[in-house]
Amino acid sequence: MATTVKNVGHFSKKYDYIQTNDDSYFLIDKSTLSQVDRVDIIGEEVPSKFNREKNKSKQIQLTGVSLICYLSICFILTWVFRKNVFFIIFLWSSTLHEFSHILTAIRIKSFNIWCGFGIKYFIFPIIYVSNKDIYKKSKNQRILYYSAGVLFNLSLAVICATIIYLFHINNLILQLIMIINFSMGMFNLYPFMFTDGFNVFRELTERYDLREILVQNRFNLKKLSHKGKFYLIYGIFSLGTFVISITLLITQIIKQIISLG
Repeated sequence: MATTVKNVGHFSKKYDYIQTNDDSYFLIDKSTLSQVDRVDIIGEEVPSKFNREKNKSKQIQLTGVSLICYLSICFILTWVFRKNVFFIIFLWSSTLHEFSHILTAIRIKSFNIWCGFGIKYFIFPIIYVSNKDIYKKSKNQRILYYSAGVLFNLSLAVICATIIYLFHINNLILQLIMIINFSMGMFNLYPFMFTDGFNVFRELTERYDLREILVQNRFNLKKLSHKGKFYLIYGIFSLGTFVISITLLITQIIKQIISLG
């Protein structure tokens, strides 16, 4: 079945969005379409000149039934791996990260929520939440939605760190919750992959092609704009912080293994 144009609308000062009959969307430069074109292409097949990002993962719409099924799987996995503290913390930190996106979407009255399953970069299994109406919301609402999961992870990490260092509590579970959520938060801020941080940065700068510009000028950084250079510095900083947090996590796991031995 051919993909057709369902709607065309304003997204930002520079971009319009095109919504397709499968409820996905992509951005185009405002100069690409005239007012006449915006009317004429509705119902027509998506023009090949538009560079559309295709999503190859599988998605199911979030309903009461699918939500119960997802939570049931999480509880089953928790019971199966009940002796693996690291896995359980990672599982529920990831789940609550996605729930933060869901609750934020409900808060801003954007209900076309889908759960996605796929493989990223050939080896990484991922579960994520997709909102197919988020582009219809305001810029501030989109930023709030994209940043919700990261804010949850980093907030939980700060709470655990405060408890540990303020009350001098040497508890392995609290330490793992702190490090895992900090690592998850920093990874999701990394802007060179399609993460929450990538979407937040695009919204803040209102430049949705910074990643492509950076790749094209990777051997000639003098051509980068101030936004492009800041994007590069921010990416290096977030990656470095993520690597440090992962190192701390591995160190903590090794210490635990040694103590058990």
